[in-house]
Amino acid sequence: MALANVIIAGIGRSGTTSMFRYLCDHPDVCGSLRKETNYFEYPLYGVDAPPLSEYAANFSRHRGEAVILEASPSYFSEGKAVAEEIRRVLGKECKIVVTLREPKSRLVSFYTHALSRMIIEPDLSLDDYVLRCRQAPSIRESRSESSHILDGYYGGFYSDPLAEWSEVFGEKLKVVFYENLDQGQERFMVELADWIGIDS
Repeated sequence: MALANVIIAGIGRSGTTSMFRYLCDHPDVCGSLRKETNYFEYPLYGVDAPPLSEYAANFSRHRGEAVILEASPSYFSEGKAVAEEIRRVLGKECKIVVTLREPKSRLVSFYTHALSRMIIEPDLSLDDYVLRCRQAPSIRESRSESSHILDGYYGGFYSDPLAEWSEVFGEKLKVVFYENLDQGQERFMVELADWIGIDS
């Protein structure tokens, strides 16, 4: 089965879609049929892993490309449990890319996006959204169907999950920054391609 060997693991509203699309244009990259497979979230729900064939189905168009890529931005905030499962299933050679963004601008981007998608009430102000998040358990403390709405706020707390991903993946983890992508896409993508190991 063809399985991912490069994962963009986060974080949402930080350029993951752009990176995924640019990399998928490369002839040596096979991108997943759906950008966000979210396959490795099962440890958080205390359920058994879905059949690995379900994950492999996302890469059914693989024709020998060196890089098999997916991008599930929710993985990052969920930390060590997800990181360890990815490494166990995909092996120690799997590379992880995490993109971070200045937390306040990311919060505003998430809030605006959530409003436009009607994920939050149209009359909920940014201040009230932040207050709601602060009054709720963090995503890492309480996992539920609705916890994703808290990601705009809690997703900006990078230090704990970053330390956990670094512990699991070491030199196979690359941290990049949305601001660098935003200010110079070509240079950013050349550096990323070089690190992944494809011809920039």
